[in-house]
Amino acid sequence: MRVPRFRNRLEPVASMPVQQDELECSRTCRIQLVESIAQNLTFPVEFSQQPALSTFSAWNILINSAKNSLLIAAYKSSLRGKHVLGEQALNNISFQGEKMFDALIGAGLDRGIQIKMVENAVAKDKGDNEDGTSLAKRGVLNRRVLNLQKIFNTGVMHSKVIVADNKHFYLGSANLDWRSLTQKMEMGVLVQDCPCLSRDLARIFEIYWQASEKKCAKEIQKMIQQMPPAFYNSQKSLAIFDGENNKLDVHLSASPRSLNSPRRSWDLNDIVEAIKNAKTFILIHVMDYFPMFLYTQKGKYWPPIDNAIREAILRGVKIKIISTALHFPSKGLGFLKSLEVLGERHGGGSVSVVS
Repeated sequence: MRVPRFRNRLEPVASMPVQQDELECSRTCRIQLVESIAQNLTFPVEFSQQPALSTFSAWNILINSAKNSLLIAAYKSSLRGKHVLGEQALNNISFQGEKMFDALIGAGLDRGIQIKMVENAVAKDKGDNEDGTSLAKRGVLNRRVLNLQKIFNTGVMHSKVIVADNKHFYLGSANLDWRSLTQKMEMGVLVQDCPCLSRDLARIFEIYWQASEKKCAKEIQKMIQQMPPAFYNSQKSLAIFDGENNKLDVHLSASPRSLNSPRRSWDLNDIVEAIKNAKTFILIHVMDYFPMFLYTQKGKYWPPIDNAIREAILRGVKIKIISTALHFPSKGLGFLKSLEVLGERHGGGSVSVVS
């Protein structure tokens, strides 16, 4: 999802030249940040604020309030701790994931909600796809797997999405995994009463669903040409308002381009555009910072985002980056140090890195 741009008070929604359904969405759509904070992680009192809604709570709202359908796109499904910790899993560590597993069973079997899941294949680590498989075997949901490696010889399906009744949705970084609820820092958005955006996200899901049965790139290309176009993009965003009547221009973007329907914005273009439009500050939170093709035999520099950040520093923009530097730390820290040095040597911009 493109980061919404906040503006000052504007004219009433009714004066905007939008179609009737978009007008209704502009009035009803609610969007809020949600997050996961690792257990036992505390912050100094001076930095404590009203916490954001938890990822666990957001998922609970969507699953337990669904009346007709749930669409789930997942990189992995390991909600129960036993797949990693064994049958004697410590309940206080994985209990939130266990509750989500039970909530899906209740939705699919007890309430008759139609649930469709697309999951990445092939599983990378132990237990990654176990619960999706288990739920499908129990008749809770219809499950397909999307193997981009088989189709394109590269890539994974890395989306994390839950859409309820084509009206509400979660979109964020959290895997369908107990660790993403209690052991990691994750961030996303919960969007409610917003059928316009929800239907657009459902169109992205439908591409995953159809692509899971294709065997090669040519079949994908033919399929994409027949898919309906995106409702919104960088040229035509949906106007919604926050609680203070600030306008947000919102649209959904996706990757890779080979799976994007007509008029769908590409993630990379939107990320670079957001950086280029920054005037005072940029906040970046990523697992790893690697402006290169890391998983190829010969590493190759990949500059689009890195160049945009460097240009922002030279414009005087202040940048803060949080990165775990978990994988290949010497390389990742080297790139981050390079940004810091550029900020130190340029009078206007600055770079602060926490890793």
